[in-house]
Amino acid sequence: MRDAGDTACRADGTACMKRSESKRIVIVDGYFTGRELLRELLARNVECFHLQSGPRTTDDATTAFDAAARVANLGYLDKSGIAASTVAALKPDAVIAGSASGVLLAERLARVLDLQTNSHDTAAARCRRFEAAETVRRYGLSAPEQIVAFSASDAHRWADRRGQWPILVKAPTAGVAPELLCLNPRDLDLAFARMGKPEGLPGSSNEGLLLQEDVDGQEFSVSTVSSGGAHYVTDVWLVTRRDNPGAPSPGDRYLLDPDQSDVTPQLMRFAHQVLGALGIENGPAHLTIKWTQTGAVFVDATASLRSGNAMEREPCRAAGLPTQAQVYAAFLAGAVQERACRLRLRHYRFARNIAQIAIGATCTGETRCAGGLDLLRTLPSFHSHSRAPKPEDVVSNVAPPAYGGGTVYLVHDDARQVAQDWAAIREWERREMLYETAPSEQQPTAEALRHPAGARTVSGSSKDIRLKRRSR
Repeated sequence: MRDAGDTACRADGTACMKRSESKRIVIVDGYFTGRELLRELLARNVECFHLQSGPRTTDDATTAFDAAARVANLGYLDKSGIAASTVAALKPDAVIAGSASGVLLAERLARVLDLQTNSHDTAAARCRRFEAAETVRRYGLSAPEQIVAFSASDAHRWADRRGQWPILVKAPTAGVAPELLCLNPRDLDLAFARMGKPEGLPGSSNEGLLLQEDVDGQEFSVSTVSSGGAHYVTDVWLVTRRDNPGAPSPGDRYLLDPDQSDVTPQLMRFAHQVLGALGIENGPAHLTIKWTQTGAVFVDATASLRSGNAMEREPCRAAGLPTQAQVYAAFLAGAVQERACRLRLRHYRFARNIAQIAIGATCTGETRCAGGLDLLRTLPSFHSHSRAPKPEDVVSNVAPPAYGGGTVYLVHDDARQVAQDWAAIREWERREMLYETAPSEQQPTAEALRHPAGARTVSGSSKDIRLKRRSR
């Protein structure tokens, strides 16, 4: 067996190097953010194998998996018995999901092989959004009103009975994008026309769409890594949004200091309760929570790494924040001291201010001139610009955020500087100074609209980083 780097953390949660025995891990659907996890595992000398949960993947998933990495690709094994026997022969230390689509198969195989995984009783709640909210509600926690509608007429009848807008329309399967905001019956028709019958987990026959009330409150995202029923919060982000009816919206996030915010400790306690309700005892999770006048309300969850606009490693490093993938990789690689240290600390330590700003698109079409994006580099807190559009790139205001103008990361010691630069970006965007787009009549395909690129994210003004209600 080879030796791998093991990390132990100091009192402040930072890492120092030790040594331990190498591990062997099977990753199911290592797409999107799973690719970051794969990179972190390989850096720790973990032997990795990749398994597909279904016979087909979207083009986005294929390009989001690094097939050139030092990974043995097992492909798709069409019968669960064959998959179990093949994986058992490898004698892995763990079978894990690299993305939301791999949760069901990864947990099933781990159970068969008697490896650490999550509770069997709540497996459906970790894969389907409707069951997740109902499970959380039965646990005594707040969750939104909801229904699964199999047609637009079903949706309209439910909306008429409620008599309240906005309404959120989502794919019923956890981790599948997009999520559309509907302010009126016309938006609801548009959402059904755009999303159609979304694909669920590979091999399933999910139909219909999930309708949820848009809870009146400030949105937060909470990411965690669990081990043996103990939980570590890797990050808590305030999410701001602006309305984009009938289509996904690009998103902005601002990392909260858990020691300087009254609401953050309450959010983390609520997140622990949600994890317990959903039976998440091992591995990563990502939760969407609304904070209202009466307290926390559960909105959404995935038992996998945060997908979509997941933080890249370098901006996080500049902010002194280990990513969720880095923490999970350390746990998997056998970093016993680091795992014990983090679980004792219970949550991340804040070092520097960091914001993640999504650049939207005003229409669907080709980028003609992107020279204005150079303005971003003049901002004092500018760190990097991920997925910046180039001339002739296609951008869209109705497809998931990956089709927009990329993501800007701001990192600075002064929160006021970050807020000022954030506001400047929004002003440049409003004045269409960042890049020009030649409108196109052609809209993204239904497949592009429903591929699992991540949860809906949102954006808004940020002259201050206080709790606020979205403008209507």
